[in-house]
Amino acid sequence: MVRAYLLFNAAASPHAFHLLQFWLDEMDAVRAVHTYSSAEGEWTNRVLPWHDGWWRDWSRAMALIQLGTGGGVVNGLLHLVVDTDGTTGPNNLVTVDEEDNTCRTIPLPRRDVAEKDWHSVFVARSQGRLHYIMCVRPPHGWLSEEHPLKLLVWVLEDHDASEWVQC
Repeated sequence: MVRAYLLFNAAASPHAFHLLQFWLDEMDAVRAVHTYSSAEGEWTNRVLPWHDGWWRDWSRAMALIQLGTGGGVVNGLLHLVVDTDGTTGPNNLVTVDEEDNTCRTIPLPRRDVAEKDWHSVFVARSQGRLHYIMCVRPPHGWLSEEHPLKLLVWVLEDHDASEWVQC
């Protein structure tokens, strides 16, 4: 399977962009990363450089990109929701900067211990800031007026300090 993400900054250059393709195996582990630069007009294979350091976890299925959560681009960085511990569900964002080939992890907001039936819904940019949405089902999964489905929304207020504020 191939998951593709478009990175561009219309304010800086409305015609320049990068396309990142994550090539996944049958276990959803990242096997290769291919990038396209509109400025250079060519594809680059990032298999070896991206497997150094933290990216090595992707090749061992230890940091899975969460399907259906999208990807938010803020300040030229692509943000992806990943599960890095395999037990509690998605717990980090990974940032990818195509120009510098760098990555960083940002812990996702802490959730209430009692809220066990939850999942990441979406990560995206709005008004220049990164937003993260989580869905929490009521105890035992039964929806009712007393126990509705909750959508929790956070904004990454301070990117450098990884500070989330709930909306």
